[in-house]
Amino acid sequence: MDHERFKEEILIPLSKHEDVKLRKFNCSTMSIESAILIPYKPFNIIEGSYSMHSSLQKYYDFSVFLTVNKDEQIERLRK
Repeated sequence: MDHERFKEEILIPLSKHEDVKLRKFNCSTMSIESAILIPYKPFNIIEGSYSMHSSLQKYYDFSVFLTVNKDEQIERLRK
């Protein structure tokens, strides 16, 4: 997980009430996909264990952590 890219491309724009240009990482091809524009909304859900990294916490007003079994986690990464 590239925490710096995540912060620069997602969290900082959201904190400034700006649209986000999301470039997803594709685990199957190990590459970053083309950007898609996500219009700013006042309420956002950010998912993934990477998003709970301590260096990113100051950007969140609220956080929830859920767990999933290892097999399900692997299956989700393959999608």
